[in-house]
Amino acid sequence: MFFKEGRFKYVFSDFTHEPFDGISFGIITDSEKPPVKSHLGSKKKAELIWDDLKKQSLDQFHLLEDSLIKTMKSKEEEW
Repeated sequence: MFFKEGRFKYVFSDFTHEPFDGISFGIITDSEKPPVKSHLGSKKKAELIWDDLKKQSLDQFHLLEDSLIKTMKSKEEEW
């Protein structure tokens, strides 16, 4: 978070996939292709999982962002 003259901005980064069954996709990026070679049996399966991980990360980002904005607004009203 960055603060300046009564304003703030924020950066969320480094959403990371934790290993499952020994396979980790690592840091979630906006790349179209998964960052790992497929050990999942097929390239298509890896791509489906990658797309789902990106969607889950985006959903989590929106939850965090909404919570942050709501909290910052309530604190602003208290001052």
